[in-house]
Amino acid sequence: MRIDKIENRLIVNMRGKSPKELDRESLMDAIRVDRKKRQYTAACLVIQNRFRIRNAEFMCISKHFQEIIEMSSQQIFRLSANHLSRLISLFNVANERHISILLSICILLRKEQMDLYCIDEEKEILKFVLKRLALLCLRVSQREQRREFLETTLFLGQTDPSTRLYLQKSGAFGILRAIIQEGKADSCTIASVMKLMLESIPKTFVKSFICEILTLPCICKRFEVLKKVLAGDNSFGEHVTGTMCSLLLQPAALPFDRSNRYKPVECLFGNLMDITSTLMPKLPPDKIADLVRAAAPMMTCLEDSKEISADIKIQVTEALNPKALEIMVKVILEERYVMCDDVVECLFDLLYKRFRILIDFDVFYTRLTFETNIIHILWRFITKCSDDPKAGLVSTSILSSFKGHRICCIKAKEFVNYFSTEESRVVIRFLKKTLWAVLSDGVGALGLSSELIAHIQREVHGLLNELRDWFLRTSDSTSVFYCEGTGCDDFVSKVKDEGSVSQNILRSAPLLVQLSSKLKLFKVTIYVASALLRENSKDTERTHEMLTSIEYHVQNFTSWNPWPKKYKFEIRRSAMVRDSLHLLGLLPKGGVRGKITVVFYDEHGVMERGLDGGGLLKEMITEVFNLVCNGDSELFEKTEKQYQFFPNRNATSLEKLKYFRSLGRLFGKAISEGVPLDLQFAPFFCKKLKQKVNSFSDMLLFDEEIYNCLCVIKDSDEDYISQMKLDFEGLIPGGENKIVTKNNVIEYAHMQAHHQLNVMIEKQTRYFLLGLHEIILPEWLGMFDEDELQILISGNSEVNVDDLKDNTIYDGFNEDNLTVRMFWEVLRELSNDDRKRFLRFVTSCPRTPAGGFQYMEPKFKILKSSDDVERLPTASTCNNTLMIPPYDRPVAEKAEDRDGFWSQFWSVLIVHEDSDAEEMVLSFNEPAIKVMS
Repeated sequence: MRIDKIENRLIVNMRGKSPKELDRESLMDAIRVDRKKRQYTAACLVIQNRFRIRNAEFMCISKHFQEIIEMSSQQIFRLSANHLSRLISLFNVANERHISILLSICILLRKEQMDLYCIDEEKEILKFVLKRLALLCLRVSQREQRREFLETTLFLGQTDPSTRLYLQKSGAFGILRAIIQEGKADSCTIASVMKLMLESIPKTFVKSFICEILTLPCICKRFEVLKKVLAGDNSFGEHVTGTMCSLLLQPAALPFDRSNRYKPVECLFGNLMDITSTLMPKLPPDKIADLVRAAAPMMTCLEDSKEISADIKIQVTEALNPKALEIMVKVILEERYVMCDDVVECLFDLLYKRFRILIDFDVFYTRLTFETNIIHILWRFITKCSDDPKAGLVSTSILSSFKGHRICCIKAKEFVNYFSTEESRVVIRFLKKTLWAVLSDGVGALGLSSELIAHIQREVHGLLNELRDWFLRTSDSTSVFYCEGTGCDDFVSKVKDEGSVSQNILRSAPLLVQLSSKLKLFKVTIYVASALLRENSKDTERTHEMLTSIEYHVQNFTSWNPWPKKYKFEIRRSAMVRDSLHLLGLLPKGGVRGKITVVFYDEHGVMERGLDGGGLLKEMITEVFNLVCNGDSELFEKTEKQYQFFPNRNATSLEKLKYFRSLGRLFGKAISEGVPLDLQFAPFFCKKLKQKVNSFSDMLLFDEEIYNCLCVIKDSDEDYISQMKLDFEGLIPGGENKIVTKNNVIEYAHMQAHHQLNVMIEKQTRYFLLGLHEIILPEWLGMFDEDELQILISGNSEVNVDDLKDNTIYDGFNEDNLTVRMFWEVLRELSNDDRKRFLRFVTSCPRTPAGGFQYMEPKFKILKSSDDVERLPTASTCNNTLMIPPYDRPVAEKAEDRDGFWSQFWSVLIVHEDSDAEEMVLSFNEPAIKVMS
């Protein structure tokens, strides 16, 4: 740093320079600034001067044109090519007068009232001038939405083919993109210009065409000519499709849409789907493979985006032509049949996952299953993949989706025709094997993702459920759905092991487990629950043994529903339903789990003889349900043909809803006590008991006539539907204003079924389940299908004498005793109705328990009563015991006639059981009823 003193000023020079050097630099900077100003001013003057000259020249030319235009319209005028070239060079798009002059020239050219003359040496110049004029008209049409400019471009392009190439080189596709986005130009003219530019387009400009035009939303729908041009030239269409697939893998190369409304990659994919729906039959296998490869990652990109345009979704949905997709699947699966091929993986990824985010999945799969042969294509692929389990598993999940949608939509007769062949049995066996492999972790070594495994399990299990439901509706046997080995004791014993195959199968796919095993597990569950909660349990050793084998079933059982007190019901036979349901309604929550004893009063108010050790309770249960379903209680109604019962749709008063809760309690008591009910619930009501939603196909079992009518309406044409004058009244709010048409008739049919099978019995079912779940957990019923649940409820109407004999114990007799042998001979000779009457005499229930007599508790016993052979048999329904003397001839011979025999048989009922436990007595406070102290 230097310090200088000049004219009494102290100057600090930080750069080490003298004041003179600093002054010199400042002067030079000022000179440079002044020079730049003069240069800028001179340049502006030059530009201004040139502009004046150009403007004057244009005005001179335009004056000449104006004179020509103002002359007679019938004259053909000649104009120098150089003159026109100069006019184009001087043209200003922002000048209205210039545009007016150009418009006049365009009109004269198209009317062929102007002739451009030139010497032979200038013909090439003339061609170039016309090309420039065509491009100028295209640019002006971007600003001025006048049809004449586009028509002039079209006219000049058709006159000279080289004009098309010039337009392509000069960025005409970008100009067209801007014109289309403005949306004001004539669509027909734009389509004609676009078709013109695509004729004989070099491959070097295809990318420009795709980036500028095919990234516009729904462009192929707006301009159908694009698909016609691409379909007309196979090589060009293949090249465009291949380039689009390549660009989908490079989304950064696509132009940016300033509107931010549409993403170019979405638009490109939608247009690709539109184009390929037309070109698919003509595309070679390698191009189809490229399409599949490009679509899968692009769909992943769309899936990750926060929002997908509704217009793009609609476009893709409409573009996915079922026949085109069938060709795609057929080509890929016939050319390649191993899962290690990336194309096969991409195809399955699209089918089972990616398409779901863009389209109405149910409608899409329904169209594919009914309009194509894709199910058989997939099945053939599965059979070829016997050595590739990975491919077989994935393709099986897709097959399950398609067949599941077909089953949901077809009619009953169509189902019988479609699945009555041996092939359907083969499919079921294959699906069972697949589901078993997934649940037993037999696919762990295949390297499948957990998401894919979950999808396979869900789809295969869903299809098996649909198939089983249809087998039930068509009265076919469902035993084909059971897996071998699920009925053995080893399978049942391993259910307790956490994570075991048996446990996974039972929890995730109980339809594979044989009914005998499910009944055994259910009975053990009920027994253990009772043993855990019953006071003063006597059989503690057996309780502990059962608890260890079924522990997971009853976890958290005691926390929400503790075992209550014991109750005694005093019931008038003349008011059986009213008294029983009222007393059940008085019980606290969970009270129905307690021990309930019953005392009956006859029509005179006199207490009937006997103490209830369980037999009178069983009689009360069976009688109440028989009266409720077959009497005038107005709580249940029955189907027209099958005579199956379901809640009365009009029983919606609060009093009747409370009765439904009491019936739910009594129903749960019947199941837990093993009391078979001599009635048939409708399958759609059993479905509601499992807390499932009924569908349109369930209407078949509700009312076949209504079901057939809905099918006829669903398949009718527009004229027939309009003549019916149907509306949605009662189905949706304001439904009386919504008319049924061909477009919404499917919705109408399904909403009618939903209303009849779900909405109208929703309250009744909800109250019924409130009572049922106090004693039977929902999970316990989840292992049974509707048919199996009916067996659990009602047992079997056929009384198998051999089964009863195999599960009989003797007291005072043995199996070889003459009396016992005669007893079994007489029982075999009886009709099934008489056997049921005998069974009711001994057990108070006329039906065989679910699973057979091995599940009867306590076991059926034949007891030697006395040596007086003149006495008729007696019974203890509480203990399921028949007491007979040592007869030496059949007892039927002791009665005057069979009816007399049965009247005496029923008149004697001796109950051999006492109860000293404290009881809470429930009765009505009416004169005819004696209140127990």
